[in-house]
Amino acid sequence: MRQRGYLIVAAELTIKYHAPAYAAETLEVATHIREIRGARSLWIQEIREIASGRLVVTAEVTGAFTAETGRPVRIPAAFVDTLSAIVVPDDAVKPSRAGLVIQRAGAPPDPTKSA
Repeated sequence: MRQRGYLIVAAELTIKYHAPAYAAETLEVATHIREIRGARSLWIQEIREIASGRLVVTAEVTGAFTAETGRPVRIPAAFVDTLSAIVVPDDAVKPSRAGLVIQRAGAPPDPTKSA
């Protein structure tokens, strides 16, 4: 993106700590985009401890699309197309013991994953 003169910067962060994480644990970060609009995108993140599935952190990050000068700019269509691959509506995300299960519209449920 920077080669094309654009950046995504964190404009707002909302973080909730649910449980401690320890040095010996392995954590998994699941991220998806909830919304893309104008110069902004809303990223949802969930961090879980892998072995137990324990929820450690949830976060919402508002990303602002800018020119290298820092001036907000509308996200170009080519980037919207690329980022749309990870846009997931809220009703398609179901927490599970194994982490987030994302059900894409039109895709049949995966019988090996529990909701």
